[in-house]
Formats: sequence, structure tokens, C-alpha cells
Amino acid sequence: MRRTDTNQIELCKYLAAKLHRRSKIYQFVDIRLETSKYLLKYYSTINPIVPLAIQYQVEFKKSLRILNLESELELKYYTVLLEILTQTNTDVQYHDILNYLENFSVNIGIESSKFHLFYYHLKYIMYEKKGEFLKAIESARLGLVYFENLGYEHIGAKRIFLNSLSEGSLQLGYLTEAKQAVVKSISLHGYEDQNWINLKKLLFGLQCHTLEIDNAYLTFKELEKVKSKKSLPDSISAFIEQGQLLFYYLSLSKKLESEYHLSSRQIRTIFDSLGKKKNVNEYFTKILQLLLKIQSRELSKEAGEEISDKVLNKKNPNFRSICFIKMLNIIPKSNYHPAAVIRKTQHLRNRLDEIPFTFKGNTDEYEILPYEFIWEMVIKDLKYVHNSAPMY
Repeated sequence: MRRTDTNQIELCKYLAAKLHRRSKIYQFVDIRLETSKYLLKYYSTINPIVPLAIQYQVEFKKSLRILNLESELELKYYTVLLEILTQTNTDVQYHDILNYLENFSVNIGIESSKFHLFYYHLKYIMYEKKGEFLKAIESARLGLVYFENLGYEHIGAKRIFLNSLSEGSLQLGYLTEAKQAVVKSISLHGYEDQNWINLKKLLFGLQCHTLEIDNAYLTFKELEKVKSKKSLPDSISAFIEQGQLLFYYLSLSKKLESEYHLSSRQIRTIFDSLGKKKNVNEYFTKILQLLLKIQSRELSKEAGEEISDKVLNKKNPNFRSICFIKMLNIIPKSNYHPAAVIRKTQHLRNRLDEIPFTFKGNTDEYEILPYEFIWEMVIKDLKYVHNSAPMY
């Protein structure tokens, strides 16, 4: 054998050994299999060394077993995703797949990050599909724990499991747990990219519905800063504009530690902008308009009649908003007298309780703050003004 051939073989052996070590660290099973096969061949035929040949023989068998398990689970994973995402019937045997997952032990030394991603996320999907959200959350939690202790950063997998944790927690109404997952997930995304914006919006909603108003304000200010720099989809832009009006109202009502001011011109511009946008929840925009007019005592007795005249139907997705608008419109008709307002709106306040609002984190949810919480603020403001009025 020529010297150059020998050098090339030795170089290949050196690179294969180096790549093999790396593939074990980062759990690239297919590369681990190919390099162990090459090194087995090298130490069996080119430079026979029995201990090393046996070592790579074991490595080859182990890698082959793991790759077969990984490939089998990968096929199940993408088959299920295909049916869910396309909503087509591909004859997926969900029961058989879940039975396979539940009876499979992951504590048998499967050194494959891809396998564990498929295993835990597929379990999450299957349990979520069955409506067993506690089991789904536990699967996502175990998946996250695995990747947090992996030994190297696997950002993609962490994002998947944090997203699953927040989704599952929202389904059960565990807003604090969902918020913790969202905060972690935000740190794994690029500043101000679309996913970051969506997660910040979700965090804002969670903070509002756990009544962390000042924390929600800080999150909102970050979103508002993004709006000033770049063009955003109408849905996000409208959400921020409604937030501007809401925080101005909260500032006027002394419910915000920070002062947030909008000029009359800015307010008109925002309402004009909201009126031109598509797919904007007109009811919440109307509510904000009513709140600001009530705050300044400018709401007339005839305001909002076109909505107030609507019949309350619990099947209407805007039932709560229509009900709340009716409540607000009673205020000027009661001459802003708190006792009269409470008495005349009690039946509507009871109707509001018939369908409690449950925050699910959907992008089309525009009840930014629970109406019950806003109503308490309104009544408190009315009482404060009434009690502060001069006596003649």
C-alpha cells in the first residue's frame, strides 16, 4: 500500500473517531451508526485490534437498535401530525399508538434527543386529543425536564414543550402555570420577531386575567415600542391600539401606578384607525369608547342604542360584550348615581355570570380585562365622584 493511501486511511479513521465522539455528545444516532460501522471495519480488517473492534461492534449494535426505535416513532409522529394538520382521515390507530407509548419504557438508555422529542410530544398530542390535559401537561413537563438536562442547548425542543405546557395549562385554567411557561419561552426567541410578539401578547393577556395590571402595563409598553418601529398585522396593531385606550382609562381611574396619557387628538386617531381595520372586535372598541365617555361624564342617555337594543342570546359569541354594553348604557340613564346604577343593572350583572369568561390565549379574544373587574372599577369611580360632590 502506498504511503499516500495509508495517510488517507489514517485521516479518515481520525475524522471518523472525532465525529463519532461528537455524535454521542449531541445524540446524532444516524452519524453515530455510520462512524461506528466505519471504525468497526477499520479495527477488524485494516488495523486489527480486538478490544477496539469489540467496542465498535457494541457501538454499532446499540446505534442500530436506537435508530430503529427512533425511526419507528418518527413514522408514527408524522403520521399523526399529518392527519391533525390536514384534518384528513389517514386511518391512524390512535388507541394503538397511545398504548405503544404508555407501555414503552424510556429508561432503557435510549441516547437520542430526536427519539425523546417524538416520544414526549406525541404523548402530549395523544392525551390532548383525548381531553386528558393533566396527563398531557405531565408529558410536556417530562419532555422539558429531559431537554433541560440534556448537556447541550436544544432550543427547538424546549420551545415545543414550553408551548405545550402553556397550551395544556390554559385548557385547564391554570393561568399562573401557563404564564411561567410563556416567560421561559420568550427568553428562547429572538427579540421582536413574530413569535416573540405573539408570546408577549399572550403574556400580556395572562397578566391581565390574573389581574397583574402593572406587570401587564410593562409588557404592553414593549409591544407598543415594537409598533412604533415596524409594520404589524392588523390584528396585532389593533390589539395594541385597544391596549392604549384601555391603559389611558386605567390611568384616569387611578388603577395604574404609572401615568399613561393620550391627547384628544391621539384618541380620535386611534378610534379612526380601529374603524378602518378588518377583523377587529367592534364590541370591545365600543366598550372602550363608552368607558372613556363615562369617565368624563360625556356619555348621553341615547348612546349605544343600536347595540343596547340587541336581544341577549347566550349562543351569540358576543353575548358578554353585548351584556356589558347594556350595563354601561344604563349609567347615564341613571344620572351616574351609583346606587341607581347598581339596582338597574343587577339583572344584567347576573346574566354576565351565566357565561363566565375563560381565557384560552386565542388571538381573537378581545376581553382584555374581565368585564367583571372593569365593572367593579366603574362602580367604584361612580361612588367616589358621588361621595366627593359638594353638598348645597
